[in-house]
Amino acid sequence: MRKKLKVAGILAFILIGGAAGFYLRADMTRILSGYLRPAEEDPVPMLKVNERDYDVIVTADGELTGFQVTPVPAPRIRTGSLKIGWMVKEGAIIRKGDLIVRFDNSDAMLKLKENENSVDSVKSRITKSEEDGRSQKMVYGLDGRSAEMDLDFARKQIRNDAEIFSRWEIEESVISAALADYKKVNIEKKGSLNETLNKADLRMLGVDRRKAESEMALAKETLDSLELRSPVEGVVVYKRNSWNPIDVGSEVWSGQPLVDVANVSQFKARVNVVESDAASVDKGKSAQIALNSFPTRLFTGTITSVSTAAQQFSRRDPRKYFECEVVLDVPTEFLVKLKPGMKLRADIVVGSRKRAIVLPKSAVIKKNGGFSVFTGENGSYKEVPVKILDGDYGFYVLEGVKSGQQVCLQHPFEKQKLKLPDFSAPAAATQGRRFTIVY
Repeated sequence: MRKKLKVAGILAFILIGGAAGFYLRADMTRILSGYLRPAEEDPVPMLKVNERDYDVIVTADGELTGFQVTPVPAPRIRTGSLKIGWMVKEGAIIRKGDLIVRFDNSDAMLKLKENENSVDSVKSRITKSEEDGRSQKMVYGLDGRSAEMDLDFARKQIRNDAEIFSRWEIEESVISAALADYKKVNIEKKGSLNETLNKADLRMLGVDRRKAESEMALAKETLDSLELRSPVEGVVVYKRNSWNPIDVGSEVWSGQPLVDVANVSQFKARVNVVESDAASVDKGKSAQIALNSFPTRLFTGTITSVSTAAQQFSRRDPRKYFECEVVLDVPTEFLVKLKPGMKLRADIVVGSRKRAIVLPKSAVIKKNGGFSVFTGENGSYKEVPVKILDGDYGFYVLEGVKSGQQVCLQHPFEKQKLKLPDFSAPAAATQGRRFTIVY
């Protein structure tokens, strides 16, 4: 009887344990399924991606510094100084090509006349030397032919017959012939030497002539540079210094700054780009400027220079910045409202993406050294490998996702809340680089 009860108890325990295991397994399956598969009340956020054109923008703070000015220096001449004979009035509005400064031309005219006289004098000396050379050559030619005739006659008069002529007559005829031959050779050498000296004299006169012509060309160049014209349109502002004030009658040197022409339609600004973003900021990049005083009005600008070294502006801010100069195009009605020192914010366009797909970083999963996203359709999800082309400020530019696909903004099989980036705060490694849709 006890054995029957024991067997029945074991069977009952097995049945109860099996039933409990069945229900427990079903409950665990339901729990895991609920964990791994999103519930209806907590759906996976999806985004339909489309290819669009994007601008990559770097944001920097700065301030207005003043009008855009074009310096106008004294003309670069190779010799001497210049004296100002006339200047346009300071504050005058001039157009491009208008006369700004006219220099005194009396010294330049005198120098040019002196050099022209020197050139004429050297030319006359060269002509005279050439005529003298030809005359001397003719004289030595005549003397040479006369000596040759004398030599021929002397040779014919040599007495060789000792029976007819005396020894003295024979020796005298031989000596006369030798003397005539020496005279002929001597005249030939003198003619050759005279020709060499004449050529040397002409070469020296040629050097003098080239020197005089060079000085005359310098004088003409100086004379042609005596009118200084404006390269741009604007307002004339005199350059002032304590040691040499610029005015009519002042003596100036080559390349010395004389006036500035301020472009009244352009203002200059100085912006500070954080070091991590400065690599893509170059001269010629365009920018949109928003002044704190006029937050609803945007101005266009162009970067004209970027500093070569970064510097730290504050002990409280450990980051280093590159200083950039920006020229703003300002409408005439706004010129009177702008003042140097006004704070501003600049959006510098450093690049663009044509037909690109951009997703938040939360949608991209790093896995096995690569990156992927999940696409969804009709409640099912598919993992797709992607390639990151660029990224910053909470976004990635991707390759591998097609336009029109539905992409999960979080991992569909992980119970985590979607956390979008704080679009009002800079990323950890940058001050303000972001993507902007171009419509």
